[in-house]
Amino acid sequence: MELLLLEPGYLAQIESAIDPAAITSPAAREIYDACRRLAATGEPPELGRLMVQFDDVDMKSLVVQLDESSAAKSSTDHERRLQDLVHAYEQRLEEDRRRKTLAAAQQDEASAPESLADFCQQSHSKHLREYERRKK
Repeated sequence: MELLLLEPGYLAQIESAIDPAAITSPAAREIYDACRRLAATGEPPELGRLMVQFDDVDMKSLVVQLDESSAAKSSTDHERRLQDLVHAYEQRLEEDRRRKTLAAAQQDEASAPESLADFCQQSHSKHLREYERRKK
């Protein structure tokens, strides 16, 4: 959410890369949805506009806290933070897929060798991507 307050223009990139259902915090989800509503009307999700979106004092306070926290981080590389955010989301999805593959192998002994081979391939691919990412 801090990144959206710093760089409202990143909303489209975040929307295309991250499933909104992955935002598990109800408060963060409300703020994200408010940012999306503002953007849909052509308004950037800036502090003043976000404050008007909420009637609840606690939500307004949270938006202010996010704004203050994001201002303290304003000197950081925003593009890098966006890349890290998307990368962390993709890693979480990949971990979920691997856990499901292992669970399937444990449940069905007949397909266990195939499932384990898939798991090994997924792990190998993950490590190669991570190695390439760190080389940059």
